[in-house]
Amino acid sequence: MRITIKLKPLQYPAAIPISHHSWQSFIYEMVEAVNPELSQAVHDVGWVAATSSASTKRFKFFVFSVPEAPRGFVFQGDEKVFESGTVFWQVSSLSSEFITSLMAGMASQRIVRIGRTQFEVEDLQFVAPPEFGDEMRFIALSPLVASKPVNDASGKSQKVYLRDEAEFAAAIVENLKSKYRAAYGELLKEDRFEFAFDQEYLQEVGGFDSRKVTRMIYFVKRTQQGSVERIGIRGIQAPFWVRGCRELIELGWETGFGEANSQGFGMAGLG
Repeated sequence: MRITIKLKPLQYPAAIPISHHSWQSFIYEMVEAVNPELSQAVHDVGWVAATSSASTKRFKFFVFSVPEAPRGFVFQGDEKVFESGTVFWQVSSLSSEFITSLMAGMASQRIVRIGRTQFEVEDLQFVAPPEFGDEMRFIALSPLVASKPVNDASGKSQKVYLRDEAEFAAAIVENLKSKYRAAYGELLKEDRFEFAFDQEYLQEVGGFDSRKVTRMIYFVKRTQQGSVERIGIRGIQAPFWVRGCRELIELGWETGFGEANSQGFGMAGLG
C-alpha cells in the first residue's frame, strides 16, 4: 500500500532535512502515536528470512521517496531551504496496517514537525498500484543501494557497497527473493527474475559511475558507545528494468528494490 503526502509549511522560509534519519524517525513517530505496539515491532524486529547460510536477514518492509522540495530551493548545510511552495513525499509498505496507522497518526495531529519546520498535513492520498506485467520499467524515487560482506585484515566481516554494475544487479535479485521468503515464509515455485539499469539512459548520462546518477544520502546512527555518527551512503538513482516473476515485481514496488529501504533507499515509481 502506497500513499502520497503533501506538506505545507506554516511559515517561510521553510526547510527540510537532507538526512533520511529525520524522515524515518518521523514515520515511526506517527505510527507510534496510534499504534505503539506495531511501531516497536517493526522497528525492533521486522520480518525475518532465513538465508542460505546460518544467518538471517531482517526487513522492515516499508520504503519512502526522497522528499520533493519546491523548485528554487537552495542547500544550506544539512537542509534544503525554500521561500514558497509545498513538499511532496511518498511512503509505501507491504503492511496495510502500517500505512493506515501512519495516516491516522498524521490525521490526528495535522500540524507536524520535521526537522526545524512545522508543516500542515495538507493532503493524504492513496496511490493505486500499476498493472503489473512480466517486464516493467521504473524510475528511482530514491537511490538504490546494494552491498556484500567482505572480511577485513582481522577477519571481521565488513559491509562493502557495490560499485560493479553486474554485482549490483545480482545483489538486487537475491535481496528481493529474501524479502519474499521473509514476507510469506516460502519460496516461489517460479522465481525467474532479472534486474538491469536502463542502458540507454546510462549511456546518455555517462555511465554507471556518472555523477548524474550517483547520489549521496546521509543517515545518522548511534554507535555502541552512545555517540551519534553521520554516515553517507552513495546509491544509484537511474531508471531500471525488471523482468520475470510478477510477484517479485509487485513486492519490489511495495517494499523497495535493494537494501536499506526503511532508510529511504530503493523506492520505485512509474515514468
